[in-house]
Amino acid sequence: MNPKIEIKDYSLWFGSDQVLKSISMTVPRNQVVAVFGPAGSGKSGLLRSINRMAELDPRQRHAGDILMDGASIFAPEVNTPALRRKVGMVFAQPTPLPMSIHDNVTYGLRLQKIRTKAILDEAVERSLTAVTLWDEVKDRLNDSGMALSGGQQQRLSIARVLALNPEVLLLDAPTAALDPINTAKIEELLIVLKQDYTVIIVPHSVQQASRVADTAVFFMGGEAIEYGTRNQIFVLPKDKRTENYVSGRFG
Repeated sequence: MNPKIEIKDYSLWFGSDQVLKSISMTVPRNQVVAVFGPAGSGKSGLLRSINRMAELDPRQRHAGDILMDGASIFAPEVNTPALRRKVGMVFAQPTPLPMSIHDNVTYGLRLQKIRTKAILDEAVERSLTAVTLWDEVKDRLNDSGMALSGGQQQRLSIARVLALNPEVLLLDAPTAALDPINTAKIEELLIVLKQDYTVIIVPHSVQQASRVADTAVFFMGGEAIEYGTRNQIFVLPKDKRTENYVSGRFG
């Protein structure tokens, strides 16, 4: 296997609080990998480590390594802003900016001093099409992104990340604030997106993890308890703690 990401004996602290404990796992290319477990188990800390957002907290320190395409993301020559463009992140709450739909999508490109209208327009259509939003908004691109529904706003947030041509998508409970219909749309979208991207998601429920994951890893207490295919983790878990969690005995 030629993994997209390799996490090697990685630990993370914020001050004296150890969030992750010697995590080792691989993230296969063009798969949806679900990182699930009870609250406080280190799932978000892992995602924020992969694009080095954890370092925005001055109390952060880590040990071990994270490799992308075989190279350490912590190497001195790594450009952190460039890494974060390659590893885009979407959060639980939709984050439309107080500007037009068009400008929401092109915000990151314009920060990179890209001003050519043809390039920006192409990115808008490509990204909105990828998140199945283009047909819904193509005639009102100058309307405010804040006027969209919650589900549309979350797809807009994903489109803003896709406009930067990332390689990896980190989704931290992206449907937690959405209704069942829009949740289903996002889940269906993941099946399409993995054709072009590697996706790591912290799902908002065990049920969602079992629906969307190709590979899953169960976290508890900052440790990766069990890692495997969807069928192994949710049908035939090897660890009793995993079995108890996916069957609803705790959590």
